[in-house]
Amino acid sequence: MHRWRAVRTSVLTVAGFTSLTASAWVAFGLAAGLAVLGVCLLVIEFLTAGEGQ
Repeated sequence: MHRWRAVRTSVLTVAGFTSLTASAWVAFGLAAGLAVLGVCLLVIEFLTAGEGQ
């Protein structure tokens, strides 16, 4: 059951950041969309990094 919670959290996190990126892209254009995408990828990397890193 613990594995499914981890998968659920990962899917919801990626989906949330994807929707933020898409909304910035549509509302403000290419540059803003790419900037939000970069920030989202950095946050996902930070959230998924192991404790030793």
